[in-house]
Amino acid sequence: MNQFSLLKTSRFAPLFATQFLGAFNDNIYKNALVIFIAFTLADQVGRNSSIMVIVAAGLFILLPTNLKNQY
Repeated sequence: MNQFSLLKTSRFAPLFATQFLGAFNDNIYKNALVIFIAFTLADQVGRNSSIMVIVAAGLFILLPTNLKNQY
């Protein structure tokens, strides 16, 4: 039995679709919130917004992922 044949079955296809869409939705909202906060803070402080987005991505997205994956 091929491992990808489960994707086509009527019992598992909704489960896989729901899991994929849930993870996609979570990542979209998380990234949008980080970018929104970074641009808002950049406007208030008067800094370059592109630098703030890069720093925010490193702090809020990459750093927790790397810390979690080490253990």
